[in-house]
Amino acid sequence: MISDFHLHTEFSLDAQENPENMVREAIRKGMKRICITDHQEIPPSSTAPNWERTLDEKTYMRVMQRLREKYYRQIDICIGMEIGLQLHQGEV
Repeated sequence: MISDFHLHTEFSLDAQENPENMVREAIRKGMKRICITDHQEIPPSSTAPNWERTLDEKTYMRVMQRLREKYYRQIDICIGMEIGLQLHQGEV
């Protein structure tokens, strides 16, 4: 079975593709399982300068869950996050 467990969508700062387009392309390629793992960059503390999470988790999970439900008969969509700790933004 061909699978990909490291996919980034427009939810990540380093990608531009719409998540549903990625799901459709995976189905077209015959994949049976994928895991979308968009970036969430987290500073070491909420008081770090320029503190800002890069991913709106609620929106991300809502969109991914909708895709899981819509395409469940065609592909297994796992939902993940690639967590980054931004030590350059302050002290731990």
